[in-house]
Amino acid sequence: MLVLSTISIEKLQWTLDIHVYVLFLFYCSITAYFNKQGWPAVAPATDEERKEFVASLHKRKTGLFMELIEKKLLPLRPGVARYICMIL
Repeated sequence: MLVLSTISIEKLQWTLDIHVYVLFLFYCSITAYFNKQGWPAVAPATDEERKEFVASLHKRKTGLFMELIEKKLLPLRPGVARYICMIL
């Protein structure tokens, strides 16, 4: 299994592998994923705190993907490089 990274945020040891990422895409959000799969025990209890928790996970996930792209370990989807060149 392709392991994209292990995310450590607020005592949450969470392996972001390709299976979890595909589920994110299926559920369209990290919140929907946790609502369906179950919230981690270390997740906050209130909706407002969960929004902040999810925002921190999303920020970390985005950073990990940017690192993979910058290191050319994750190829861009077809047409994306051309689009980026057009706007730069």
